[in-house]
Amino acid sequence: GPGHPVTTYYQVSLAILGLCESGSPISERYVQIFTEATNKMRHSIDYNAVGALALRCLQLRNLKPIRPISIALVRRTAELYCARDEWGDAAGIYSAGLAMQALLGNREYFPTDIWVSEGLRRNILEAIRAGRFDIPIAAAQLLPAMVDKSYLDIVFVECPVAIVQDEAVVSELETIPVVYTVIQRGCINHSINLQVKVGSTILDVMEMAQNIESQYFKFAKADTVWGWYITSIGGSDANPSERTYWEFLVDNEPITVGVAAYRVKSGDHIIAKFSEY
Repeated sequence: GPGHPVTTYYQVSLAILGLCESGSPISERYVQIFTEATNKMRHSIDYNAVGALALRCLQLRNLKPIRPISIALVRRTAELYCARDEWGDAAGIYSAGLAMQALLGNREYFPTDIWVSEGLRRNILEAIRAGRFDIPIAAAQLLPAMVDKSYLDIVFVECPVAIVQDEAVVSELETIPVVYTVIQRGCINHSINLQVKVGSTILDVMEMAQNIESQYFKFAKADTVWGWYITSIGGSDANPSERTYWEFLVDNEPITVGVAAYRVKSGDHIIAKFSEY
């Protein structure tokens, strides 16, 4: 609507953080608009976290207007701290990395024991073992907080040259059986039995099914920072205005990582279900 950015406030905050960290000039007018916007509404955990990091960077650079920056910063960090049960549990675990970064970057306002409190460490380690942070963007948000750092420390970090190691090669002769089912609106479903290579992902299964029976299994996808997002299967398109999307389950349990990250096992029943939220 009028007065709101074309993108989201999360993206605006990330842009301001990047400009601030790089030492680029940011006009007082734009800072004023940003601080006013942060105080007018309740925001998501991810926005509050990135917003708090951006505001802290502006504060450390002594950019003007000084008082509105400080007020907005305290509000953002206070909301994060008060919502720690929400982003600290298993359901909100993807927001934990940014939230912890924001609190670590603003230690002077709140206690610094958030990392060891209320089962947060246990929930994060369980999520890591389950592969929920295998996606690069998810890992990038969490890793700084794991070593008590935040994006505010990035200018002080020296990146070593990475040594790339060859991945173990799996014989192409090794295959496993899986079942892939697409459930359309009205519970119309189509299934196919497949033999896929060991190490295949759900996306690999979908591509194989599409090549065999495109009428029922043809799909479209969009590339996002969180990995591939499935936008259509069998002619049914996900539509945000209708609050519809393609939900993926394995043996009737929702997957917790993307279709390009989930590696199937022998006997898995993969279900793509046209759902509403």
